Amino acid sequence: DRPLYITEGFFDSWHVNGVAIITNNMKTSKIKLLERNKRDKVVIPDYNRDGMNLADQAINEGWGISLPTYLPHRDICSAINHFGKLYVLKTIIKNTYHSFEAKTRLKEFKLKNYKFLD
Repeated sequence: DRPLYITEGFFDSWHVNGVAIITNNMKTSKIKLLERNKRDKVVIPDYNRDGMNLADQAINEGWGISLPTYLPHRDICSAINHFGKLYVLKTIIKNTYHSFEAKTRLKEFKLKNYKFLD
């Protein structure tokens, strides 16, 4: 019943026992491959422009997104080095959104944190 966490980088995915797509833009073949897994999909984007594009793509596919609160760190590994794994995993779970709420939260996140998304 755990979701399948999807990240951009290998080390990020290793920390959450997820899948790394090794890019910030999923092609149709990767999407089809991920769709074969029956678990709910949740994308955890890096906090940069490319990561936000990946989050938009996840929402368009009907997947969830997680926007954990560990700024100014831009990815999971950096946040774990600073805050610890337990805190980061808890914030990932707490800040997971689906469908309309995901769209709304992502838009709000982009507006609040535009300076970090360069």
